[in-house]
Amino acid sequence: MDKKLEKIKSMVNEKGIFHIFAIDHRDVFVKCLEDNVGHDVTPEEITEEKNRLMEAVSEVTGGYLIDPVYFVKEGHLDARLSGHPFMMGVENSNYDISCVDDNYLYSDISVHQIWKMGGSMVKLFVYYHPHMEFRHKILEIIHQLEAECKKYDMPFLLEPIIYSEHPLDPEIRLSLMKEMLEQLKKVQVDIYKLEFPGDVVVYDDEKNIEICREIGKLIQTPWIVLSSGVSVEVFTKQLALSGKSGACGYAVGRSVWGKYPGTDNKKMKEMAHILSEFVACANKYCKPWNEK
Repeated sequence: MDKKLEKIKSMVNEKGIFHIFAIDHRDVFVKCLEDNVGHDVTPEEITEEKNRLMEAVSEVTGGYLIDPVYFVKEGHLDARLSGHPFMMGVENSNYDISCVDDNYLYSDISVHQIWKMGGSMVKLFVYYHPHMEFRHKILEIIHQLEAECKKYDMPFLLEPIIYSEHPLDPEIRLSLMKEMLEQLKKVQVDIYKLEFPGDVVVYDDEKNIEICREIGKLIQTPWIVLSSGVSVEVFTKQLALSGKSGACGYAVGRSVWGKYPGTDNKKMKEMAHILSEFVACANKYCKPWNEK
């Protein structure tokens, strides 16, 4: 089997659907944890808590999205991830578009290292705006990572998010999203991780499905929907509509774990139950990643 194909398959279930538990957040995770425990926490405590959350959802998760800050020490992957499929984010946590430079990528990790650690995929988050100057540097960074992934036969997951300093009208946001994805067409992406392109408040189901299908047709690449920290109810709706439109799964973070860092084991079971509902929804509506 092709090595890249084998790695992608390790991240999906028997139906070919992605169920990704995203725990790569840094500042927002630390704030949630410190707010719940009532005191400052050490890097070691953060790593322990991330692992505790991952263990709580291990039976309802197809793979993890992790960060190199808390899961890689002195070039070695946290041993507790052994045997678990994972993808790793490689961007720094400073997303200030006014100073996008060669330090955008996290300096202490590389595609080669992730490959040696047994990673299944490399993820890159970027803010993007099709009309703003900073996009040119972002494109350089994307192409740099694209080349590294190609060199090591590593699957490349790209998470491009429309940059805006204020909430956008749904029609304007969709238009910008289409322009962005059109500009990214030359990038060899294996999986896209995208915000829900419609709006479950403004549009009816039929319109949202039409919008999602337009996006799928535009990118001609498998895509999963991200949760963006929305409520469980909203994301369940977004996931079902995305799946009906051709999405091949999800990556969910704050929408599941947002209030649980630092809580007791009973609460952890509650979190796992929420995630199991997303699993059922995706299995019902989403399409296999390799289905045209």
